[in-house]
Amino acid sequence: MTASAADTAVSIRQPPKPASFDRGIPIMAKVVIFDWDLGKVINEQAHFANLLLGSLQAQVALDTANAKLFQAVAHDPLLHQQIVDICKQQFTQAATAIRGRAQNVDSLLSGKPATEQVKAIVSQLRRDIETELDGARRRAEQLAQQKWESLTGQKAQYRAYKRDMAVKVTLGSSGTGLAAWGVALAVPTGGISLILSIVGLWRAAVDGVKILVVLVQEAETVEKDLNARMDTLGKRYRGDSRTAVASKEMLASMLNTLTQLDFSNIAKVQEKCDLWANKLAGIRVQAHQLAVTLDRLLEASELLDRQLAAVAFPDQGRQAKLGRAVQKSTDMHRSIRDMLESERIPSLHVRAERGLEAHGHAKQALDALRQKSPGWTVAFDKWSAIAFNVALAGAGYTKGYTSLTDILEPKRATEWAQTGLSLASDLSSTINDMRS
Repeated sequence: MTASAADTAVSIRQPPKPASFDRGIPIMAKVVIFDWDLGKVINEQAHFANLLLGSLQAQVALDTANAKLFQAVAHDPLLHQQIVDICKQQFTQAATAIRGRAQNVDSLLSGKPATEQVKAIVSQLRRDIETELDGARRRAEQLAQQKWESLTGQKAQYRAYKRDMAVKVTLGSSGTGLAAWGVALAVPTGGISLILSIVGLWRAAVDGVKILVVLVQEAETVEKDLNARMDTLGKRYRGDSRTAVASKEMLASMLNTLTQLDFSNIAKVQEKCDLWANKLAGIRVQAHQLAVTLDRLLEASELLDRQLAAVAFPDQGRQAKLGRAVQKSTDMHRSIRDMLESERIPSLHVRAERGLEAHGHAKQALDALRQKSPGWTVAFDKWSAIAFNVALAGAGYTKGYTSLTDILEPKRATEWAQTGLSLASDLSSTINDMRS
């Protein structure tokens, strides 16, 4: 980052990388329970005349490598709310303090100070914001961890897992890379400060698309495997008694343990079922994050167009550069709108939601089979129908079976994001050149 960029763009902290996987089993599973963009909230509350705070994401997640604990905490809304209340209180206090400081800076900028004074004022605001956010993050993480430890003393379900879970609080656009959020000047400056934030947002979009591509490919692989295994179980146990099912399950478990074979039994399919849900939940979170980034890109792009329209130069050379900048800004704006109007990201979110609904029916079918409950075949048939319908006309698509890949189109989405970043970087250079 250049020295001038450092005056306007703030890098908070690189969020954690997605959980690594060993033989398809998550080493560290994450349940996101709180996701809040303080920058957007502050902008909406303060109505700045001369400032625009960029994306400022605060995320709270429960991390554990224990599969049983993951299933328990993932479906405990009371636990989520108790921890969210603690964390939100800290970030609400930080947002109030930041808004007050930013409003003071906004008033100072209304006096149209010299360029060097503007840089000093904004740099100080950046440092103040970093201090407030880091303090809120540390307090939230400490208090939330204390709350978890106190709950383990009250709830027997969690007591044995006291040290198996950590509450993680991260800053930045978690899961979509570091969205270099900015303190951009909204007064007509030829866009030099705002374009830095836009480049940061495009970097976040590139990272977000990369992660979505990986999640989509992995989820699709697991989904196909799960469907095949569910079909195998349904055919194998039709007509069997509960005793026969139990005997075959025991044999399958022994074979898997002794020979390291990947033999489908109820436990193995349940494992695949939960892994599928984990991937789908990741897609849902990442799709939401990317949608937020796209909205902020559109907002910033529209503001940049207005800034450029307010600029005029007396000499032909710089005026020609301004014309090129306007054209590039228009192209970038059109690219953002094209992605938004394609509805790929919200469609992916919907497809993941439907998959998670299907996951619930799969679990019911497996539980019914394990107990050899009357009508377990009906539960399996219902799962098969739902699993098939989930992928039919995905989210408004009409070409029949719609996979996650069909919706995202990884190659096209990746090219779009990389082209957008290249265009934004080029536009940044053009704007910088036209001012010299």
